[in-house]
Amino acid sequence: IAKPERSGINLIIDIQNCIKAQESKGYEHWAKINNLKQASKTINYLTENNLLQRSDLEAKIADIASSISRTTASLKATEKRLKEVQLQVKHIAQYQKTKPIYEQYKKAKDKKKFYAEHTAELIIFESSRDTLNAIRGDEKLPSLTALQQEQARLSEDQQRLYDERSRLKKEQKNIEVIKTNVDSFLSLGRDDSQQEQAVQKDNNRT
Repeated sequence: IAKPERSGINLIIDIQNCIKAQESKGYEHWAKINNLKQASKTINYLTENNLLQRSDLEAKIADIASSISRTTASLKATEKRLKEVQLQVKHIAQYQKTKPIYEQYKKAKDKKKFYAEHTAELIIFESSRDTLNAIRGDEKLPSLTALQQEQARLSEDQQRLYDERSRLKKEQKNIEVIKTNVDSFLSLGRDDSQQEQAVQKDNNRT
């Protein structure tokens, strides 16, 4: 039967007890196992973040991982939409810039000559027009100004999400070190306890 988790700050007390047990054997021995600065950093982190039980620590780790997944998904969606908007902005700008040339082409008496003189502009116009028709379908495209405003907002969101994901990954890396330290400290304490029990058994036999 699994034992219920103890209440209070037992995780921190357990770590402190393990440290004291090792210090009692001499700093040189302790330093070979872990650095006292890491122990202090671990206890401070657990206290500052109110991670007073192992389940609290594990829940925090899971929460950070979940936050990274959500942020990554939001970032991908933002980048996808940003690419769509950038494409529309590009082709609307090209369409508007070259449309007057196309209008002149339609009115030109010598269309062959006019086309030869403005081939590049007319090709860009036709390409942009066809692309916008494919994007638009039956819907009316928003104005260039509205798209540019959306593009600016999406760019800001993209940078914010990049920064947030970077912060979360840094936090994840830090808390993984903390968990490794906790496991190391508590494992050390269990090893010492097992050794003491073994010695006690041997003494009882004699």
